[in-house]
Amino acid sequence: MKFPLDQFNKGIDSEEIVSIWGEMGVGKTTLALQIALNNIQGGDSVYYFYSKPRLPFEKIESLLPTTDPNSLKKLKTILIKNFNDLYRIVLDLEINILKYKKEKQDYPKLIIIDSLTDLYRLDLYKDKKEKNLILNYKLNHLLGTLAHIHNKFSVDILVVNEISYLRLEDHSHEIQSGGKVMRYWFPFSIKIARSEIMNKRRLYLYKNSQIQFERLATLSEKGFLTM
Repeated sequence: MKFPLDQFNKGIDSEEIVSIWGEMGVGKTTLALQIALNNIQGGDSVYYFYSKPRLPFEKIESLLPTTDPNSLKKLKTILIKNFNDLYRIVLDLEINILKYKKEKQDYPKLIIIDSLTDLYRLDLYKDKKEKNLILNYKLNHLLGTLAHIHNKFSVDILVVNEISYLRLEDHSHEIQSGGKVMRYWFPFSIKIARSEIMNKRRLYLYKNSQIQFERLATLSEKGFLTM
């Protein structure tokens, strides 16, 4: 996985799967797209699953205006309508990758899901504990499948996630959605937060819920730039 900020390339073990999380509008999709484009420029194919009504293709052009149009063929975008739709597709991924390998076809070296728990939360049933238990099982099964694909085929996994709040001792703490489930499957995560300057973002690298370092970066039309 090729991050646009060198500090994260050095700070994240190449054998780990990673999540990006933060409030709405802080630049999570921008960073995910930068990572996707960095990888296709290196010759790798990327699957980009997205849940938004429309993926900002004009943002892709602004991030890499000189990109060879042919290289963009390696970026496969897939619209996901709901969590169960994503669940079914992920469970079929191993079979599809095995098929591509057998036929000596190109298969994705990076899979990005934007965003995972946003879809998950939409499918939660109020006051229906049994259905929520099934949904929680599916979330664990989905993440376990992604980890298996990562380990078996050396496919990098990047998940864009949302922010949640945990209240402890009368204080509200920011955590990524999915709580312990996400922390178990994603030991590494990048939190993006706003700063006191409009076009500056604070990026935090977490490992096992502990901050490893913090970096201030500029969010521009070209994406994230290290200060």
